Amino acid sequence: MSEISISSLQIISTSLSERILSIIKEYEAIKEKRSNDFKYVKDLCKHHKISHQNFMRIYRRYQLAPVPTSLVPQKRGPKFKTRRTDLAIEAMVQKLRLEGKNRYDIVDSLQRSDNIKISATTVYNICCRYGLNRLTPKIKQDRRKIMVKKIGELGHLDCYQLHRGITIKNSTETYYLLGLIDDYSRLA
Repeated sequence: MSEISISSLQIISTSLSERILSIIKEYEAIKEKRSNDFKYVKDLCKHHKISHQNFMRIYRRYQLAPVPTSLVPQKRGPKFKTRRTDLAIEAMVQKLRLEGKNRYDIVDSLQRSDNIKISATTVYNICCRYGLNRLTPKIKQDRRKIMVKKIGELGHLDCYQLHRGITIKNSTETYYLLGLIDDYSRLA
């Protein structure tokens, strides 16, 4: 930021803290029943166009640390990159993703092998960060290769229910057509 914007921020925060400090003094006067202008706190908040809830949050923060900087709005949420996943875990996620595993497989692999607890959403975010959220055609092809070495090791099964009237007319039984093909020899 430039010097002009920093000084303008300081002026804004100083004037804001002075304004809120005067509201706090008036609030304490209402609590002690010595205020001439307001009888209730809701009237004070309405006059200064601030919600009661926000005012009480600022007042409690001021009670804990009675300095003017506690009166200006505070940064919310975690600091930048403080909750980022460890780089070693990110490297493991990248390696598993390049093997063609999806995010649920990666979570399962990390949980079983290294006892690392990580969510599927975190895995997805890591993959997006490194451009691995979509598999390339080469990775897809490598993942789908299933190598069988002998007959009977892997088979493909398909089942189809035949409609009544196709097989035997007026039959109350249901018939199925079952197909099994061996992957190695392609015998049905």
